[in-house]
Parts: sequence; structure tokens; C-alpha cells
Amino acid sequence: MPPPPLAPDSRPSTASSRRWRIRRWYWKVAYAVGAYLLVSLLNLAVLSALPYTLSTAVSLVEDLVIIVVGARVFRGSNEEPRAPRPWWRFTARPTLSGAVGVLAAIVFAIGIVGIVISAFTDFRALDSVAGGLAAAAISLAFYGLIAALYLNSYVRLRQELPFIHLTRRR
Repeated sequence: MPPPPLAPDSRPSTASSRRWRIRRWYWKVAYAVGAYLLVSLLNLAVLSALPYTLSTAVSLVEDLVIIVVGARVFRGSNEEPRAPRPWWRFTARPTLSGAVGVLAAIVFAIGIVGIVISAFTDFRALDSVAGGLAAAAISLAFYGLIAALYLNSYVRLRQELPFIHLTRRR
């Protein structure tokens, strides 16, 4: 007589059922450094032949893919590794989401100030230094999107996890 079927959570893990997750900080750093090195090498070979505005757009799309894939596969100690992460959750803890969101918002604000100053002085300076108003607008849209995603994650994590107390491992 065959053995009874296993409950869904007690089934042995197979390669097809396992999800690839990164939980340790050093593997997260290795992912980030490796992804950016790989993209940088690819950009040296490919993007130098493209116009500046298009190469800026392609580079920022690559950065967005690295960030979104990282957010999907990174897991914190307070998260279930096999469960899918909600679409809005970019970090395991609200503090990190808030910090990244605020940094991206600061870069966004500095970019806005730069464009406004260029508008009152001379747009030709923006064209010669930054590769044009279009490249600056694409970069602003990127940092605005990153700020919005991480700040949304911060707000929702604060609602979901209002009282997280971090303890040091000894």
C-alpha cells in the first residue's frame, strides 16, 4: 500500500518548488555589486554607440530592473522565505524603506532645483553639461519613481509592522 500523501507544507522541497531567496547581508551586497558590475560592462560595450538621452534611459531601466529583482528576492529575518512578497514591499523593515525613499526624494528635489536654475540662467548649459533636458527629465522620472515606491513601502510597512523592536544577536 502506498504511503499517504503529504500535507502541502510538509512536502519535500524540489528544485522546481524552491524559490530563490537572498537572506544574508553579504549575499545581498554580492548581488548588488555583481549586478552593477555586469551592467556596467554591458553598458561600456553597447551604450557608447547610442545617443546620450537614449543611453541614459536604457541605463536607468537596467537600474530599475536590478532594484525590482532585488526587492523580489531579498528577504529579511522577519519574512517567510517561500511566500511571495506583496508588490508594494521593497524592504523587510520600514526604516530602510524610509531611508532609501528619502534619499531618492532628495536626489529628485536636487534635480528639480537644477532644472529650475538652468531655466532662469541658460538652458544651453543644461544641454552641454547633462546631455540635454530630456536626459535630465528621464533621470528625474526615475528618481521620482524610486522615491514613490520606497516611501509607499515605508508607509505600508509602518501600518503592518508598527512596533518592530530590533534585538542584537549575541
